[in-house]
Amino acid sequence: MRNSLILRYRFLDKEASVEDVRRAIYEAKGRNSRSVIREQASHYVDFILEAENLSEGKGIPKPSFDLLIEILSVKELYEKPGVEDFMLGMAAGTNWLSISQKNMMYDAMLSNYGGYIREDFCWTICDFVARQFSFEKAFTFFKEVIDFATEDGKRGVYLGLDILYRYAKEYPDKEQRIASLLKSRQNR
Repeated sequence: MRNSLILRYRFLDKEASVEDVRRAIYEAKGRNSRSVIREQASHYVDFILEAENLSEGKGIPKPSFDLLIEILSVKELYEKPGVEDFMLGMAAGTNWLSISQKNMMYDAMLSNYGGYIREDFCWTICDFVARQFSFEKAFTFFKEVIDFATEDGKRGVYLGLDILYRYAKEYPDKEQRIASLLKSRQNR
């Protein structure tokens, strides 16, 4: 019987755990770090898919979720190339997250967005926010982070606002609100 707290996965004749993925991400340095981290992101998604009792809206296992929050919150991790693949994996499986897990992710992204310096990561975060949260919650996120975002972070916000503009059809005033936000920040 699988121990759901360890979430074991057979890989290359070795059992790996979420803790092994965490350690590999921290240790990834240099030219191969992106490929190492992307490989670990793939294992991470496998852990989630193989978790016992995984069902829509019930939440992913705590060790896997804790690692995701750590990636969103710890500068040493979110500055590494390739960590956006963890978010891409979650974007495909947000229906697994519980409401409280989605809210915790939102809070972690909101609290740390000002430190996000990698364009790929910023784009992935803002795409995730725009597609996975309500228009109001996503718009609030972009409105709050745009002033303290890095230049790459601002490009991510613009991408997120563009996604909201294109897909939030049920909000007739969206165009005006987005334009007003961008205009108010234009001369800052």
